[in-house]
Formats: sequence, structure tokens, C-alpha cells
Amino acid sequence: SIKDIDDIVVVDAFSQDNTIEIVKKYTTRLYFRKWDSFVNQKNYALSLAKREWVLFLDSDEVLDRDLLKEMYNVFAKRQNYTGYRVKLVTIFLGHELKYTQKPVYMLRLFRKSKSCLPRKTFDEAFRSEIEGVIDKGVLYHFTSTTIRRRIAKLMLYSSMFAYDFYQTDQARYWFIKAIYWPIRSFFGNYFINRGFKDGWPGFIWCILKATQHFLAYCKIGLRRCRFFL
Repeated sequence: SIKDIDDIVVVDAFSQDNTIEIVKKYTTRLYFRKWDSFVNQKNYALSLAKREWVLFLDSDEVLDRDLLKEMYNVFAKRQNYTGYRVKLVTIFLGHELKYTQKPVYMLRLFRKSKSCLPRKTFDEAFRSEIEGVIDKGVLYHFTSTTIRRRIAKLMLYSSMFAYDFYQTDQARYWFIKAIYWPIRSFFGNYFINRGFKDGWPGFIWCILKATQHFLAYCKIGLRRCRFFL
């Protein structure tokens, strides 16, 4: 979806599929770095960009034509914003989640010198000094094509959350939160947000999201026990 952009930089964490063969069809700017965290990986990729303005994408995200066109229109207007948020829609098991995981606006187009990424392991979102919104077009996030891949992600995310928050107020009464947050997550997403309208993909998403909360606080408890010992 970005094949016409002049400077495409790809950072690969030694993938085992056919990613490299695909990438070489579109750019020679291919770099390898062992994955240690989202923050370090993304900052490394950002350092390789030659231009001041950067469009940052994960490998499972796709722009539609309307969004790409509107980005060029934004540059033509020469506004004072240093970054723009775009609408991100989640695709899970080949199904667009309209209720379970509502669309969010994420900062993906920004000036390098005016933007940054927080140092927290769990936080993957860029920040910019003056943020605007592009309200046309969509960035599709193909988060997981199989349940197994989603489970692998929730294991990773729960560990990252525990690492970032086990010594903060988030860790207080972790044993109560390990029960409270999974129930609240499932009830809120499936019933209040009407996730049941997303069918089986929505139900599975809600179950796995609740499981992620449970594991995150259990892992916080394990970390705190080791810390005090």
C-alpha cells in the first residue's frame, strides 16, 4: 500500500517466513536487528529514515487509497501540526471488529525532530508536539490471522505490562485486580460495547482480552513476590 513512497525503510527482526523476499521487491533499504523491545526496535527504524516527515507502519498494517491521498493533501495545506493521527481499524480472524475493538486514532505521520516514543516497554504509541487528525481514510490493522497467533501476542503483552507496572500503583492489590479486570473487560467489551455484534471473532477477542488482563496481574504478583524476597 506504500509502494509508491520514495524512501521505504524496513527493519526485520530475523523473521523466518518470506518477509525478506517480499520486501526486496519494493526497497533495498532493508536492515536487521534482534528484537529486544518495541521501543528500541521502532526508535532504530526511525533513526534510519532520511526525511523529516515519517509515515510509521507495523508490518501488519495497510493504508487504503483515501488515507494515502489525504496525507498528500495535508502536506499541500502546509499546516502547523507536527504530527497527525489516523483512524486505525482492527481486523481479527479476517473480520473487521466494529464493536469489540472500536476504531482508534493513532499518531503515524509525524516530524522526526518534533516527535518521540515513550521509554515504557508496554507503550508503543508515538507522541508529537502539535497533533492533528486526518479524518479521511483508514489504516487497517490485521492483528491476528489465527487464534494461536493472538494467544502468542497476549502472552507477550501481559509480560510487558507486568514488567512496566509491577512497582507502580497499578500493582497494588494485584490479586483483586486479577479477578476484577478480566470480568470487567469481558462484560464491557462484549455487552456494553456490543461486541456480540461482531460474531464469533468478537466473542473470541473478548475472551482472549480478558485472559490477557488475568495473566498480566498474575505476572505482576509473581514479580512482586520475587522483588520482596
